[in-house]
Amino acid sequence: LVPTRSSGLTEPGRAARAVVHMVVDTFILDPFFISNSFITSGLLEGKALFRDLLPQLASEFWPTVRTSWTTSMFMSPIEFVIFDLVPPAYRVLAINCNDVVWNAIVSFFAHRQRRAA
Repeated sequence: LVPTRSSGLTEPGRAARAVVHMVVDTFILDPFFISNSFITSGLLEGKALFRDLLPQLASEFWPTVRTSWTTSMFMSPIEFVIFDLVPPAYRVLAINCNDVVWNAIVSFFAHRQRRAA
């Protein structure tokens, strides 16, 4: 989607590409990941897709996405540094370390309603 090759810290447009990476990660990939996480974890726990998981996704999706966007406001500086300064070969590792926190938040939301049931 966005060129990731960098020729150095003085390259023009470097910061703009990092911002585009952050926007795509937050507004396109996070909603996909949230729905995928709810459904996959529920299926692996033996929940029924139509009876249990889709109603939960319908009620919890937007609150979780809003939490994602709020979390992204606090994590954006970290993501900016990763997409701007970390060489492409190490970005996946850096983002994965950052995503441990995000995965814990999604897991909390996915299991909050299941625990109450």
